[in-house]
Amino acid sequence: MGGTDPQNITYLCLKAVAKLDYFIEVVLSPINSYYQEIKELIKGKDNIHLQSKVSSMAKLMLNSDVVLLNGGLTRYETCMAQTPFIAIAIHETQFKITEELTHAEVGMNLGIVHELSEVKIQKAVIELMENYHLRLEMSRRMRKLFDGKGVERIFELIYKNL
Repeated sequence: MGGTDPQNITYLCLKAVAKLDYFIEVVLSPINSYYQEIKELIKGKDNIHLQSKVSSMAKLMLNSDVVLLNGGLTRYETCMAQTPFIAIAIHETQFKITEELTHAEVGMNLGIVHELSEVKIQKAVIELMENYHLRLEMSRRMRKLFDGKGVERIFELIYKNL
């Protein structure tokens, strides 16, 4: 949700999934206004780890089954890691950009945060986590959609037009 998560989406998501029996990694900066509340919410929950510094987000994504995110470049990073995502937008523009990507069926776009409930988030997480074949298909689509050769193609386009 971004290191500082000014909309406090992290807290909403954690309330939605804290009782589920999944291992959850939370990445959040200590300067987040709600950092202490989040620490308190997950206190005593052995399946939830709060990290404030991650040396390799790519490695963390590669080792994950699903990523909850709010948009931005993280959508594309999860695609490069071939890890399905559940997106929660901060505003309409972010929602529309994510919607274009989810039309390729590589993730789920839940909507704009102020329109969501804990129940809707929880149901989406369960749906994706409990459906291995759906996650596998999303991952395969990501592999086709993002081949890692975008920089080469951009260079070739520029070079051809010089």
